[in-house]
Amino acid sequence: MKVLAITAAKGGVGKSTLSVHMATLAEQAGERVLIADMDPQESASDWARVREKATPLVAPVDEKGLNDLVEAAKEEGITLLVIDTPPHAQASITKAARLADFTLVPCQPAPFDLRAVHKTLDMLEQIKARYSVVINAAPASRGYGEPPIVKEAREALSPRPIADPYITRRVAFSHALISGEAVSEFEPDGKAADERATLWKWTKERLNGD
Repeated sequence: MKVLAITAAKGGVGKSTLSVHMATLAEQAGERVLIADMDPQESASDWARVREKATPLVAPVDEKGLNDLVEAAKEEGITLLVIDTPPHAQASITKAARLADFTLVPCQPAPFDLRAVHKTLDMLEQIKARYSVVINAAPASRGYGEPPIVKEAREALSPRPIADPYITRRVAFSHALISGEAVSEFEPDGKAADERATLWKWTKERLNGD
């Protein structure tokens, strides 16, 4: 079983949205997936409640119960565990990252977010976690290539590891989540779905040690 942690100390950066999308794409690729919803707001759990499909499975859990959930997932034949961590909870973030084969850290390309994310990255480096920042909720490009603000964010985060794919702010995400879907289900041929699929492919390679 592979474990993917999605974490950031700052709230409102898109952890839960990223978690349910990575989980759904993994399931569509043939994985048996469980989301460990550690966030007290239970956004992933709420998404699962309005979802017509029974999978991917979502289980609310706190820091104390995480080890037991990991063992139970292994016994049930889960092939990918996605851990959606709470913000402002160093112990939970550290524990999830220690258990993970790889950690994604979503960060919006805005000054406050770029400054705040270093607290999480320092923490991950202290425990020698394999991680990458993923730039999230970026403005759409008006031409070819990345928007200038994404390039500026990469420069501001350098030399930290940063995912090659980035995620654009698109209304399809809101529409999909309201109906308990991922964008790959709501609008499978859309740009939002394509971006998430690219990120999942990139992430899976890291989970496998590439």
